[in-house]
Amino acid sequence: MATILICEDEAPVADLLAQVCSDAGHTSVTTDNANDCMAKGMEHKPTLMFLDVMLPGGVSGYDLCRHFRDHEDTKDAHIVIITARTGPAVERTTARAGADELVYKPFRLETIEHIIARAFGDSSES
Repeated sequence: MATILICEDEAPVADLLAQVCSDAGHTSVTTDNANDCMAKGMEHKPTLMFLDVMLPGGVSGYDLCRHFRDHEDTKDAHIVIITARTGPAVERTTARAGADELVYKPFRLETIEHIIARAFGDSSES
């Protein structure tokens, strides 16, 4: 069982992500702000992270992604950026931040299930 970090300020979305993680047999750590996310990420050293772009407090999911990529204990985590914004600029910023994947809201549960499976090496979920 792996630990998955969820940083999402919309409670229904965070709850849904946590439930999908649980259903896949993994433990999730959920936070709704960037400061707690940084602390929990460093404490739990998750294998997979779901980071919302727009967070309260002025630190974005992109900033969090760069933060985790810069630390030895979290640099190899599979990082997924989640956003309601669309377009080429979002894709470029996501790539520059070092994220592995980008998911647009609203998303399908199957998308999250496939990401979790791929992050943990289930080759049938490509």
